[in-house]
Amino acid sequence: MRTLSLLVTSWVMIGCNPCDGHGELDVEIGTGDRSFEPLDPGHPELRMVMGLQGGAHFDLAFRLVGQRAREMVHFVAAGYVVDEEIASMDAQRMMTCHRQTGAVEANAMLFLRIDDLSGLHGETLDLHVEVETPDGRTVTKDLQAAIRAH
Repeated sequence: MRTLSLLVTSWVMIGCNPCDGHGELDVEIGTGDRSFEPLDPGHPELRMVMGLQGGAHFDLAFRLVGQRAREMVHFVAAGYVVDEEIASMDAQRMMTCHRQTGAVEANAMLFLRIDDLSGLHGETLDLHVEVETPDGRTVTKDLQAAIRAH
């Protein structure tokens, strides 16, 4: 009986993919240029990164629940300071599986679209993100984060 129990448990664990896309679609916004790093819920900050070609961006990361891995997902984001759009992104990203959480993750850059960056440190960025999956599901998320200059 013990052998049968082990076989059934092993089969269920092998056949169970935590990133199979079941459940309601939800998105968590984080940061990180290589992997998802959650933002501090009490005081979220996004670090402004100066690019090699003179521009600037924020490293964004997204964790989706209810989406399958290895599929292209469409992200649109805009960042505002005092109702002025200062940053935007429109990107397709391949989702990768994070087996510990059962979520899928992607990273992208939110590019700053203004020339004068001098007064942004400490300002509040109002971020609006829209996510569309290949099967037509959509989810939106809004976030306020303090801008931190690098």
